[in-house]
Amino acid sequence: MVISINEVQVAPAEASAQNLMKHMGRSEIATTLIELTAERSEVQPSILSLAADEGLDMLVMGAYGHSRIREGLFGGVTREMLNTMTVPALMSH
Repeated sequence: MVISINEVQVAPAEASAQNLMKHMGRSEIATTLIELTAERSEVQPSILSLAADEGLDMLVMGAYGHSRIREGLFGGVTREMLNTMTVPALMSH
């Protein structure tokens, strides 16, 4: 399962969910795409809620940092995921 949240707003074309699905398809890994839109403060809860609803055993996700000021004011999805994970996660930067 590929989860894409606010992709139109933030993802560069080479990092798109469609490219990920093509890559996984080359390895004969069946995938389903779930596209969501969420406010910044709701991204992390949306991911964890979907993981619980779908009974996911593990999350694989990108981990990105922003400036300290931006994260201090707005928070960061990566940090929130690390603080509240309910399933194992493999994060890559």
